[in-house]
Amino acid sequence: MKKYLVFLLGMMFFISTTQAVLAGEYDGTSVKAPADDDVRATIQEYINAVSKASGTFNINDPASKKTLNLSFVKIHKKVLKTGDNYYACADFKDINTREKYDLDLDVADNNGVLSVVELRIHKVGGKARYDYDDNNNRIAIKGVNSDLGGLAMPRMKTKK
Repeated sequence: MKKYLVFLLGMMFFISTTQAVLAGEYDGTSVKAPADDDVRATIQEYINAVSKASGTFNINDPASKKTLNLSFVKIHKKVLKTGDNYYACADFKDINTREKYDLDLDVADNNGVLSVVELRIHKVGGKARYDYDDNNNRIAIKGVNSDLGGLAMPRMKTKK
């Protein structure tokens, strides 16, 4: 009888811990981050779609109050997280002035569907308009006209 009781208690313990482990695995608490390559691919697709009609990536610069006509150069390898979004820098060159621009593009992960949701002009000619702290939060640079918010998003051309 003692052996049966010990066996029964052991089985109850095993079943209760197994259920707890499985519950933590499937209740949505463990979310896998998107791969860096997927974030960069989403950014590349966005740039390609926006640039398709005119051949340039056109954005309004709130600091200069000009429309910039940019040609894409490259996406940086490093992908970081700020808030709920992932971001990577992309290099562009103004087709008129040849000035170099570093744009930060934020990518949201909505249940595995990635999309570009915000972009900012991070650097112009190598000079930063804002920076990031140790926790990847955007911070203003003293004496610099920095817009920590995002720009109006260029629209992607959709198929009809």
